[in-house]
Amino acid sequence: MAGHVLSRIELPSAWTAATLTLQVSTDGVTYRDLWDESGEVTYQAGANRAIHLSSFGWWTIRYLKIRSGTSAAPVNQGADRTIALYSGYKAS
Repeated sequence: MAGHVLSRIELPSAWTAATLTLQVSTDGVTYRDLWDESGEVTYQAGANRAIHLSSFGWWTIRYLKIRSGTSAAPVNQGADRTIALYSGYKAS
């Protein structure tokens, strides 16, 4: 994602109900759960939902994994799901 700002996540209509959380990495090998000063960063995901993301500092994240559920309680989806990510380019 280097140089891009994540702005929206869209979930499919077949999404199995679960909170959405993220893992981030600087090298694409070692991933860490994404937390802020309030705790693990979570989004209220739902079937056929678009999630608008505030300017969190997304341009600092190079690699990203999306997880169904939280780090303490991951949730398996009923099948493979396609999630759309939308970003814009952040000029230097």
